[in-house]
Amino acid sequence: MIGFVHALFAMAFSRILGVSVLWSVIGSLLPDIDLLLPVQHRMITHSLVFVLAVYVLVRLAGRSRQGFALSFGMLTHLFLDSLTPMGIGVFYPLQNFFSLGFDASRAGYATILLSIIVIANQSRLRSFFKRFGGKKIKTGMRVSVIAWLIALIFWGGACPLVHSSIGYILSGLDGFSEKKVMTSGVVCSEIEKKFSKAGNEFQVFELCDGPDSLVVWKLASVERKDLNKGDHIIVCGLFTLKYLSSSGPEIYMVSKVT
Repeated sequence: MIGFVHALFAMAFSRILGVSVLWSVIGSLLPDIDLLLPVQHRMITHSLVFVLAVYVLVRLAGRSRQGFALSFGMLTHLFLDSLTPMGIGVFYPLQNFFSLGFDASRAGYATILLSIIVIANQSRLRSFFKRFGGKKIKTGMRVSVIAWLIALIFWGGACPLVHSSIGYILSGLDGFSEKKVMTSGVVCSEIEKKFSKAGNEFQVFELCDGPDSLVVWKLASVERKDLNKGDHIIVCGLFTLKYLSSSGPEIYMVSKVT
């Protein structure tokens, strides 16, 4: 997600929890420092190890309150980035990427809405957290938070329950464009290794179902890492026509492969 969304989310929740807004916002932007470093994006700086290391260093400098706020902001960044298909290396170095598989832009819009609602109801929420189980949050706030969760699950782009064949997707190209789809087929090409500018490794291959086929771009860290030509798989990802003139219809931002 973009920096503005991270900063707004951290600001909203730092205010109701009573921690430094400034340090929380700084912390919410800190994990993306990897974009300026020769390291893989969303890996070590998006891990719990990095959050803990920063907290310890700041605490050793005698700034425990700032360290807590900074760490809180970093954790909000990790949470929001884990919503997206690209995921984060939260448990680095024990495992690779973790992702909840929601559409990044739509989850971002839902998060902006929730942050604005939280800021607008700051005094009531802060009172609730202080009492922790005392006065209940008003119905309108509860409905707003529930609506956000529903938006993430259904509008945010979780994998659809309905399985669509490749032929069916291709027959309604425009209707499926930039939407999450779940389809199946046989890996009918060799697995190609490609790297993004951020250094993330992708597995690129053709998925076939009879005469119909799609190109799939899958992060190497997403589930089935041992893919081979001839494997029959089910794929969930975002269908796009952006590259129709060059490589044909594609599925990218893959969040699930079985």
